[in-house]
Amino acid sequence: MKKRCFNPHEQNYERYGGRGITVCKEWAESYEAFKTWALSAGYREGMSIDRIDPNGPYCPENCRWVPIAEQASNTRKNIYATMNGETKTVKEWSRHFGVKYETLRYRLRKGMSLEEAVKGDN
Repeated sequence: MKKRCFNPHEQNYERYGGRGITVCKEWAESYEAFKTWALSAGYREGMSIDRIDPNGPYCPENCRWVPIAEQASNTRKNIYATMNGETKTVKEWSRHFGVKYETLRYRLRKGMSLEEAVKGDN
């Protein structure tokens, strides 16, 4: 987290610190403060730190612990779709409806509504 945000020589720096993502002062200066937050926020083996707002900082108000698959869903590259007032990534909808991601994405890009795309209507 700190390397991504503060070290310009880090492989992923451009995707984090290079575009303004920061680590709050409390965490940047104190591993103990981060550890205390992590344990109280539900850290356990197999979890990954996730920024709720992918454009926001690493800080207690913007971070949570989630399973790695869920963390991968929170990215700027995601495509979102809404049905019945609920917005999810296309990947999440594909899992929800049991439709292959590539198929669902193709149908949506063709101009189908989400409702049509999950049914496979032409």
